[in-house]
Amino acid sequence: MNDPMTDTTLTADDVRAKVFTTGRLREGYDLAEVDVFLNEVAASLRRLHQENAHLKGLVADPKTATLLIVNAREQAETIIAEAQDRARALEEETRERLRRATDILAEAHTAGVRELDRWRTGLEDQLTQIKDAVATS
Repeated sequence: MNDPMTDTTLTADDVRAKVFTTGRLREGYDLAEVDVFLNEVAASLRRLHQENAHLKGLVADPKTATLLIVNAREQAETIIAEAQDRARALEEETRERLRRATDILAEAHTAGVRELDRWRTGLEDQLTQIKDAVATS
């Protein structure tokens, strides 16, 4: 087992090999719980050491670093292109909606003007009838 005074990085084996002494006057910790916890810590340490070794390997290899940069750029370019396409599509959709709304508004305006003309003609006819009725009375 590694000496904790000289090696500050624990390994999964260090955790598993750790032995706790129990007091004679009182029991102390439940050994089963300590073992379960040590197993969890050991598994976590093992995963972290594996991930760390993998990442060190990636960083140490300049080809890998270059490839990572190239891949990141390609992904960024793809994301930007997709965003630009989506923006163009949204702009076109918005223009089409605006055109339809303008058409609807123009139709409503024309219908409103026609209705006002019809009412005006009707009122003028009624006014003429009233004037004729007053004149003949």
